[in-house]
Amino acid sequence: MQGKELVRYIYNVVNGLKRQGINVSDNQVQLLINKYSNSNMSSEQIVADIDRVVSEFVAKKSEQDELVREASNRKTLQNLDIAYNGITLNNQDIDLMMIACSNTPDELQRALDIITNIKLTLDVTDMSEDEFIAARENAYNAYLDGLSSRNEWIRHPEIRESGKIKYLINSGILSVDELKTLKDVLDGTGTASEKFKKIIEAMPTRIHEISKVIRDFEPIEKEGITSMTIEKSRELYEQIMNNYNSITIDEEVKYGNIVLADGTFDFEHLSKSLDFCREIGKEVRLNTLMFYMDFPNNLKGLPVNEESRQLVKNRLMDYVDSTTRFIGENYSDIVRSIDVFNELLNRHPLSGCVVDNDRYIELMESFGLDPKGEYYLRSELPQIESLYSNFDNVDAGWMRYLSLEDICDVISVARRNLPDVDFMYNDDHLVDEAKLGPTSSLLKKIQAYEASHGVKLIDSIGTQMHIDNNISNESIRHMFLELSRFGLPIEVSEFDLAMTSDVEGLSDDVIQAMRLKRIDDIHGIVDELSDRCGIRGFTIWSKTDSQNFRVHLENEQRIRNGEEPITTLHGGFFSENMSVKNKKFRSRQNFNYHTHTRRCGHAGIDTDRAYVLAARESGITRLGFSDHAPLCDFEYGDLLNKMDISEVDGYIDSINGLKDEFPDMEILCGFEAEYDPMKKDFLYSLRGKVDYMVLGQHFVKNGLSLVGGDRNPNYPIEYANSVCEAMETGLFDIVAHPDLFMKYRDTISDDFKDEYDSNVEQAIRMICKTAADLEIPLELNLSCVDDNRVMKDGEYSYPHSTFWKIASEYGVQVIYASDSHNPKQLSSMEDNIGILQRKIDTSRLTFVGDDYSPVVARENNLKLAGLLENTHSDSMTYESNLVYALVNASVSKLGKDCNVGQVLIDGLRDTQDRLSTETAPFEARIEGKKVEISNDDRFSPDVKNYYISRLNMESKLLGQVRAKRDAIFDRAVESTISAVELGCTSPSDFTQVVTDLTEVRSQSDIGKASEASERIMSFQETKVNSNSQERGKTLVYTNNSSNAGNSGNNSEGYTNSLFLVIAIAILSTGIYTLFANKYFDKEQSEIIEILRTNNKLDEAQKYGIKGIR
Repeated sequence: MQGKELVRYIYNVVNGLKRQGINVSDNQVQLLINKYSNSNMSSEQIVADIDRVVSEFVAKKSEQDELVREASNRKTLQNLDIAYNGITLNNQDIDLMMIACSNTPDELQRALDIITNIKLTLDVTDMSEDEFIAARENAYNAYLDGLSSRNEWIRHPEIRESGKIKYLINSGILSVDELKTLKDVLDGTGTASEKFKKIIEAMPTRIHEISKVIRDFEPIEKEGITSMTIEKSRELYEQIMNNYNSITIDEEVKYGNIVLADGTFDFEHLSKSLDFCREIGKEVRLNTLMFYMDFPNNLKGLPVNEESRQLVKNRLMDYVDSTTRFIGENYSDIVRSIDVFNELLNRHPLSGCVVDNDRYIELMESFGLDPKGEYYLRSELPQIESLYSNFDNVDAGWMRYLSLEDICDVISVARRNLPDVDFMYNDDHLVDEAKLGPTSSLLKKIQAYEASHGVKLIDSIGTQMHIDNNISNESIRHMFLELSRFGLPIEVSEFDLAMTSDVEGLSDDVIQAMRLKRIDDIHGIVDELSDRCGIRGFTIWSKTDSQNFRVHLENEQRIRNGEEPITTLHGGFFSENMSVKNKKFRSRQNFNYHTHTRRCGHAGIDTDRAYVLAARESGITRLGFSDHAPLCDFEYGDLLNKMDISEVDGYIDSINGLKDEFPDMEILCGFEAEYDPMKKDFLYSLRGKVDYMVLGQHFVKNGLSLVGGDRNPNYPIEYANSVCEAMETGLFDIVAHPDLFMKYRDTISDDFKDEYDSNVEQAIRMICKTAADLEIPLELNLSCVDDNRVMKDGEYSYPHSTFWKIASEYGVQVIYASDSHNPKQLSSMEDNIGILQRKIDTSRLTFVGDDYSPVVARENNLKLAGLLENTHSDSMTYESNLVYALVNASVSKLGKDCNVGQVLIDGLRDTQDRLSTETAPFEARIEGKKVEISNDDRFSPDVKNYYISRLNMESKLLGQVRAKRDAIFDRAVESTISAVELGCTSPSDFTQVVTDLTEVRSQSDIGKASEASERIMSFQETKVNSNSQERGKTLVYTNNSSNAGNSGNNSEGYTNSLFLVIAIAILSTGIYTLFANKYFDKEQSEIIEILRTNNKLDEAQKYGIKGIR
């Protein structure tokens, strides 16, 4: 097997693996092709070897699946039983949280007063809530808009200096002459960086003010900051408040952020960050007092000699002295620890860094050092950039001029100012055993200095642990044990875990599951060794994948090499929405089919997309939207409980758009609907528009009335009858909250308690048996769990343990549902399942399979298919059912000798008149609801505005609905008149014919309209065959037909009347061809002429009959 045959065989195998969900990367495929193309193996041997490889892939996939299944049970690093659980923040994190978490205009203005990256002043006088929310949003967005991405900065480094210069120009501190000087510099030659330096030199007397202004503005984002939103900043704030007691402030204490160009010190930004931490009650660790990367540019060109050493030492000592005095005088109550020795050794092994090996060996030997050594003090290594592929790894910074003893002298000054603050020795890559020896030697030298000078310089050891997933557990354990030999507390000071090893071709879920397994391992090691090794703290560094500094280090190299930047190394602790990553895997059910949208009027204002994002972050891979179905267009709306029928198409289009936007998820569109026997036809039409339908029976209908649940011991039976009847229509795929009827149990008096309890059990058994027989899942609804709706018996309103204990006896399928009315309920779904299981024993319930989909279940359920077809065939339109109810109520008790037609018309008109003011209660309810919402502090101004806008929409629709309801009565009267002409005499005649005429007129289904028309024809033929000359009591009604007075045969009159009615019906329903040709052998033009002759053409046009000219 060679050439194309080999390639084809391998790709067939690979495609087979992909169908099993096993991904094989293009690189792996090519390796296989190369392997066998260059071998001497026979075809049989190749096939056998490929089978072996396939087995390995399958076994690996099984391992990965197990990792994903177990991911939800992994421990996180937020619940370590140690003194300090920490998180790292930078100044941009803090600025954005200060804006996002402002709760009043004054709070927002105070935040803006100390945030220097933007300058905004608010007019807080009489600022409304709406104006405040808009101002807060604008301020947040303005902050982000002022930042350029780090990738853009890498491509165009000059944008940093250019941005600072622009900020300086707009600051208002420069005079007209100074602005002219600045313009001259900008118009000259040189890079932005060179011009930046010239501006400072051109105005020597203004160095302090200019350098401070320039210091105040940072135009480049910290890693990933531009991906933040107000919601994410708020969630980060909540994470900090709930899960961390220590904050590491990055950069604000470093030399470059304290010392201005004129040598003075500016602690404004440090104060802002420390004040924030003090206000929220968190202790602080500062990173870092001395860092090689902070060595100032204006000192880098100094010759290496004694004079330079003294100058550099004095500069460093002045900064350290002033900074630590400032901290001691103002913040000693919250600053618990400072990194005083930071990365004194090269960070990574030298063996992968040296490029000019011969020159390097020569220099190292001349220094008396072993060239094969992997780690040294930075000051010991040759400071020649051309020797290394990554000079940052060895850059000595301050130690180019200063010895270790000099550094210790400087830190001794810090100790004098901060006698009670913890001083930390902090370094990276200590998981490398080769670094532990040099670290131990360095620590001993510092301890020797401590002993000889009588000063304590190191109180703790920090191991940064920016690690990759290939670092073994044993290496981590060994690191802690070796560091503990110094008898000092240990902290993991900057934890990151990047997934860089053995992840090619794996899905995000598998990679994250692998990462969570490693996190769980590290959690176990810290638990095991915390007491033995004195591990007191654990601080995370990169908060999300987009904020992972490793990604941006990688992108610096990639962009410079002309390669596309990457977006993730899966190294962030949180997901992008700032939730703990294992929440994505924490659902015992990775789907939710009960999700609402803002259109129902009581689900906030979040977008449909926000629900998808929340589901995705929570590990939900299949999301079904099932918003409350609308009422008919001639029912008065309830737009705080349901969408309007005019919103249906937009709803479906939106969800279908999300299906295209998120192809990695299965997104379905459905409705949650109440069952009303009179509306089966309407529900059927809705069912045909969407993927599935959920039965959410919030009430029980008895004709046109509602059955009350309060104080009604029979309500459980009424409810169960309604739910079972609904299931037997075949309309519904899932039953939502089947135990909702039990929410009335606290209203039942003791006198009826036994009767009620008996009815409850009977109702449960009715529902469970029907659901089991029809294979319809029942929903364990989590809404009451989410908002803790508990009743007198200590159980939720629903679900109730009594229901589900009985349900377990029937083997009925069960499904969890969040009933989400905001995206957070999707995020908390797993937590709510856990809470529910502490109240209800779910172990004996039969849950649907992991692959459950209502669409697939429907395709495989022949029972439901048959029931749905029967429902479609047997149901009438809602208008027909209403007219039937009205007619039946009017004539059912009349005697045969009554003028039934006249009584019926009078009754319809009387009812119509009585309902002429029926909108008034709705208008009053709407106005009252507006006031109620306006005064409800639970709602934000944005939500209030949205809810009130829906009430306004409902108010505007009242007149339109009233007109449509009037039209129903008008049509019923017209049908009654036609029924008289057709020979109706008895109440039953009128009930049948008027209903059928209404059905013909209102039914959009041609087949069903045909059946109603055939019933009318059959009725008329019966009248003709009986040769009845009685036409009932005469109505005051004139038949203007030209044949009315000339015919001697009354049956002809019946036929003409019937033809007239049917003609209108068939034209209005679009079934002309079917009926006109079948019954009348008339062309459309002839029908129109007859309509005109009988003065019915205007009526036909009145009801919107198309095609009439």
